[in-house]
Amino acid sequence: MRRFLILPLILGCSIFFWYFNALAPLDAASQDRHTIKIESGLSVQAIADLLHSRGVIKSPLAFTTYARMRRETGALQADKFVLRPTMSVAQILDILKSGKADEAVITIPEGYTLTQIDTLLAQKGFSGTGEILRCAQECDFSSFSFLPYVSGLAERGGKIEGYLYPDTYFVAKEDFHSKFFLERLLTTSRKKIVDFYATDIEKSGRSLHELVTMASLIEEETLADEERSVVSGILWKRYDDGRGL
Repeated sequence: MRRFLILPLILGCSIFFWYFNALAPLDAASQDRHTIKIESGLSVQAIADLLHSRGVIKSPLAFTTYARMRRETGALQADKFVLRPTMSVAQILDILKSGKADEAVITIPEGYTLTQIDTLLAQKGFSGTGEILRCAQECDFSSFSFLPYVSGLAERGGKIEGYLYPDTYFVAKEDFHSKFFLERLLTTSRKKIVDFYATDIEKSGRSLHELVTMASLIEEETLADEERSVVSGILWKRYDDGRGL
């Protein structure tokens, strides 16, 4: 008789510990971020399966059970979210219900000017129109020694025009600051261009500013990759001959 009482108790305790463990973060030490798009009309089960396949939650069953217990299966929003394995199921569910992630994705396309970046961030609600441009002209970026100290720089973007690395950045809206964001782009440029190609830049016999300026012109003047070497040769010859660009 006692055996029949003990077995259900052990089973109940096992389920209890499994459930609460499954609600905990998948990986509390992870630095990963996952951009996940929740399509309109997805069921809570489909959402749970998606989150599990993307490495954000431990168990689809635990997620759906928790959502149903909170009676929030119909309150999950369709949108694009940045989620991390360090989040618990409760945190993820709150984000999906509110429709507001603690981080947003900002993608700076290749070839974007300061004016276009300013417009992009204003449209996404991170800054007011003109705020990025104003910071580009007025903020102190003297810690970035690779920036040019020459005359004739673009008025709209000052000395950082052309030095902002196009990439995808994860940003917390409540912590957004124009100067800090621009410094992130400059830091990425320093890491992926200035430092990575330091030897090649030195061997070229040209300054970084000359190379960046020419690269911008070539990007603007060409439509296909195969055209770039031809246009590059023409422009560098004109430049070296002092005929202007």
